[in-house]
Amino acid sequence: MDITLPRIRQPTGDICLEQNYRRLITTKEIRTLVSMAPLREKALIYLMALSSMAQAEAKRIIIRKFLDSAGNAIGRELNTVEDLFEAEDDLMAEIITLDIVRKKVNSRYMTFIPLEATKEIINYLKERMYGRNEKIRIRDYDRAFFVKRNGEDIDRDVIVTNFRRIGLEAGFKKNGAYSFWRAHALRKYFISTIINKIGDKVLADFLAGHKISDVDRVYWYMDPEDLKRRYMKALPYLSIDGVEVRTIEDRDYRRLREVEKIYNQMKDEIRKTKKLIQLFKDHPEFKGLLSKRTSS
Repeated sequence: MDITLPRIRQPTGDICLEQNYRRLITTKEIRTLVSMAPLREKALIYLMALSSMAQAEAKRIIIRKFLDSAGNAIGRELNTVEDLFEAEDDLMAEIITLDIVRKKVNSRYMTFIPLEATKEIINYLKERMYGRNEKIRIRDYDRAFFVKRNGEDIDRDVIVTNFRRIGLEAGFKKNGAYSFWRAHALRKYFISTIINKIGDKVLADFLAGHKISDVDRVYWYMDPEDLKRRYMKALPYLSIDGVEVRTIEDRDYRRLREVEKIYNQMKDEIRKTKKLIQLFKDHPEFKGLLSKRTSS
């Protein structure tokens, strides 16, 4: 006779994961890490640290998806990587919005790629297109963005091994088997920085792909532009290159500045016109003409 045992729900939490309580990697240490990293790992570090993308999602990004997202950011189609390279200057003033499905929690979410990460991603794509290794050439836009040296899709072992090696070459010291610079530490950096610096836990959770409760999903409309503005508020604290928020302007913000500029010009013209009218009013001949006109 088969007996079905009841499922016993165990207490959840991070108490058993001692490494979750160890120190946070700093921005300075991330800069040291990228200074030792080859182009592929440098692009991965910027992407993970500034978007909170997990390695599982990063290694599943396909080239066409990135081209479509980059094209949406600048308002034109990018069908090839050559189109992307030609649009590089325009992309350096934009934040890219990327829609992602996180299979671990079966959840769809969005995150943002700032210009400093976009720059490193484009540098890596240029290496794939024009570097010495013919095996990593881009021939299929529906293939993985990040690949191994033999041209196959990158996997978890490659990411883990290379991150560990780069950190050791940078002079970082492991604590037993624990490497504080591992790939997951970049997600922890992203989430902790947003919560600690601007206190926006909802934003941190959502951009990290943490599953939002069913109740919150029913009552919370996730406005992309509002999320982007909140992300821009956190970006100066996240930035690896020290980007200041005023240097990052999306199209809506630039349009707002243009409208504000026109409004200020109109105010200035109105002020000048009022001043000119007052000069006429104060002129003796004008006063005389005005008094005759009003008395008649």
